[in-house]
Amino acid sequence: MDVYKQLRKKFDGADSFVAGGHTVGGKPGTSHAERVANTPEWANNDKQVRSLLLKVFPKLETDEKQRARATKWAQVMYLYFRIGWPSSRIVLELKITDVYFWNLLRRIRRVAKGKRSDRPKDDRGLRPRGRPRKNNRWKL
Repeated sequence: MDVYKQLRKKFDGADSFVAGGHTVGGKPGTSHAERVANTPEWANNDKQVRSLLLKVFPKLETDEKQRARATKWAQVMYLYFRIGWPSSRIVLELKITDVYFWNLLRRIRRVAKGKRSDRPKDDRGLRPRGRPRKNNRWKL
């Protein structure tokens, strides 16, 4: 008996399996292709990448810790922006966690915009956090 005929006994024409399946989240593969197509210009320029790394790690030549961190930044910039690897592949290749990768990518993007990478307190916004204090002064 034909395989298709056997399947038709189990599924009718309205089932998504027979109609061609389904996708979750829109068109498959468009976000990755769009990200690779919209790579920032600084990421493809060696001089700008070097100046970015030297701005964040000024003691790159002498300090071992800064050199190790700069190496990790350079690897992520190369694999994510230049080659266009997805985050899951970079995480496996560099043996880092997913959260560490996304935090590192956020820091790289902040520095590329000209901001600090560590997000100081004055960068939160205009208002202080929390509930406003009461005015406890007595009026006579």
